[in-house]
Amino acid sequence: MQDRNPSRQLTYAEFTAYAESHEGRFEYVDGHLVAMGIPSNAHADLIMALAVRFHAHLRGQRCRVRSGARLWTSRNERSPDVLVTCDARDISGEDVRTRFPKLIVEVLSPNLGDDFDGKPEDYRLIHTVEEYVIADSRKRRVRVYRRNTDGLFVLDPEHIGGGQLWLASIKYTLDLDELYTEVGVSR
Repeated sequence: MQDRNPSRQLTYAEFTAYAESHEGRFEYVDGHLVAMGIPSNAHADLIMALAVRFHAHLRGQRCRVRSGARLWTSRNERSPDVLVTCDARDISGEDVRTRFPKLIVEVLSPNLGDDFDGKPEDYRLIHTVEEYVIADSRKRRVRVYRRNTDGLFVLDPEHIGGGQLWLASIKYTLDLDELYTEVGVSR
């Protein structure tokens, strides 16, 4: 990309060419390239701990747990920290992007990004997403958006700081106290 003007909108083809020829993770958001920062150790540890738990739980099922995958949302390309897809089109396809996840997890960084604004809107557009989890890497707190029976994406009113979190999308109970203790995030 010759033009390094960050306000210039890119075509998706320009974004893809740039992202595939440069180190790091990038997102395509409203026509702009967004570089993903380097995660803190707590952030990286939380991603790994979640991915390992989900992988162990889903072993033997036709599902994949992916970290840092390219996810097309019908208008933007995101790179969520962890996602789970059980859709045959994602598992057996040759596409480098995931398109049909059922669970998406973002781990909060100190800069917060747009995990509470733009991403829920993007993830809502993917009809297969049943739950979107936002896990804080600095303190024990988790928020969950769930698709209700009317198909609407609704923020669960609880800010879960510990105990058990039921993830209906993958039929799994996540022990938040154990998770956060393991990665060294204090109360």
